[in-house]
Amino acid sequence: MIKPLRRYHFIIWRTLAFVLPFSFAVAIIVRPPASEIRGEAADAFSAELAMLNDSTALVTINVGKPLATPSCVVYYDSPEKRTLLGRLDHQGEYRFRIERPAGTVTLNLVDVIHQQTIRSFSLPEH
Repeated sequence: MIKPLRRYHFIIWRTLAFVLPFSFAVAIIVRPPASEIRGEAADAFSAELAMLNDSTALVTINVGKPLATPSCVVYYDSPEKRTLLGRLDHQGEYRFRIERPAGTVTLNLVDVIHQQTIRSFSLPEH
């Protein structure tokens, strides 16, 4: 490398050594705030409970819009216990068979990564 190029190279690298960290710090400061609500829209989910002939019931969850959370799981809360039903990965209809409930069933859709409840449904026994 010739002497003028070495000098430009030296100046450019020294300048970048100060400009890049400064620009990263400024970018962090001026970035928009994260959304406080990470849940889905209210009409993105619907749920229903259907009693079957035997001692079971069928929970049907319809996911109407694509999920914004990659880790949505469904918990079934009865007065006696909390049970993990399964995972919601994509848009569509999900069916889960549960024991026939004695009273009101509560379904909680939970984002396990952020430890937040996305949506909660209270389904009365029919």
